[in-house]
Amino acid sequence: FRRAMGTSMRTAALLLAHAALAAGVSVAVRPRVTVVGAGVSGLCCARTLHAAGVDVSVIERADGVGGRVRSDIVDGFILDRGFQVFLTEYPEPRSVLDLDALDLRPFLPGALVQLGAERHLVADPFRRPQDLLRGALAPVGSLVDKARVALFAVLQFLQPVDAIFAKPPRSTLAFLRAELAVSDVMIERFFRPFYQGIFLAPLDEQDARMFEFVFKMFTLGVAALPAKGLGEVPKQLARALPEDTVRTRTLVLGVSATSVRVAEVGAEKAEGAREPDDHTLESDAVVLAVDRPALAAIDGAHGAAGTDGERSSTAIYFAIDGPPPIAEPILVLNGECGRVAPGASSAVLNNVCFPSSVASSYAPAGKALASCTVVGDPAVTDAELERAVREQLGRWFGAERVAAWRHLRTYRVRYAQPTQLGARGGFDWPARLDGGLYRCGDHTSSPTLNGAMASGRRAAEAVLEDLRARGRLA
Repeated sequence: FRRAMGTSMRTAALLLAHAALAAGVSVAVRPRVTVVGAGVSGLCCARTLHAAGVDVSVIERADGVGGRVRSDIVDGFILDRGFQVFLTEYPEPRSVLDLDALDLRPFLPGALVQLGAERHLVADPFRRPQDLLRGALAPVGSLVDKARVALFAVLQFLQPVDAIFAKPPRSTLAFLRAELAVSDVMIERFFRPFYQGIFLAPLDEQDARMFEFVFKMFTLGVAALPAKGLGEVPKQLARALPEDTVRTRTLVLGVSATSVRVAEVGAEKAEGAREPDDHTLESDAVVLAVDRPALAAIDGAHGAAGTDGERSSTAIYFAIDGPPPIAEPILVLNGECGRVAPGASSAVLNNVCFPSSVASSYAPAGKALASCTVVGDPAVTDAELERAVREQLGRWFGAERVAAWRHLRTYRVRYAQPTQLGARGGFDWPARLDGGLYRCGDHTSSPTLNGAMASGRRAAEAVLEDLRARGRLA
């Protein structure tokens, strides 16, 4: 009742303000903006608007904030909805978030590459000189390959980010072969599984500018996990907003440049109960902070309807009694993932890690957590997928050991990232849409946490510029 009354009063005040302005009367009513979507882009947009003195409402259909960046607690384990990491040198998160409060726990730089029953280390010679010999001897590329990658790391350290994105688009595969000039062995055994795990696409469908940008971020910083899970990132953003700014479990029934029609829904409705009444939120501006398929569903004229080329990911989690097979906080890559067709059970896994080895808080005391990533959305049942994953894990870590692992949950993230190349690719799409609406999300920027957050800020800046031009904001 209190929320409904507050909404009605704010709507009435806004209508009176518009009428007064039309009559030439000066009023001191704060401008109001509605943001549809409480993912990280929508929350960053709301944060920027609120800081500028705008009255903001954030509408979210789900039962919590975060969108694709959420975490669940299952039997005491922290399960991120799809395996993700936090890169400590992403510029946007560094400027917005309280990194100390996130209590970030780092991975070791580098990775283990699984080849058959053996694991080999790809090391960072600058930050882990003690691993230099072990990394040099690993059959993951020649010494020349590794020297070229080391030199490239130095050059990336010096290259400005703006210079990276000023380059013309081309595929990462073409860049690795022509520019970096590394062998196919190193491409297949390291770069393919590593960057396929990040961008959920084959190397020939990844933009080399994103490869360089993320490589630079790894050169400057490390990958990490927040102690309470990746879901702590949007929760921190939401806590910076006034109470009741974010309205969860709320359906969007229609949008225009100055209003959003919504209906609040409960967790469950009794049989025969009528749908809740819908109502309209009047606004000075509306921002659609949703992914591209949702944008198409809300407003097909602006959504580039369809999901062709969009990227999916599947995460399978297991509980382990006792220590994990690898105690180091490091990622394990399938160095043979390119040898057979995608989806074949012998190469179903792209990467595995044990998050509890990175942050002990991810598992109860005396237990460990295994996180297994399959790129795409395999056309099999969850039970069939679990069997295939166990089969491969058994070859890597021992069938008897893996048989004792308890399956916790499988997450199929069917729109995990937007495409990078082609008609829907590219970076920094305009925030303004025809008809007076605004948009943000990683599909308007880059398929990273950094891109999602930056897109929210840029959309807010566009709204603020237009509000000032209309005299609605000083």
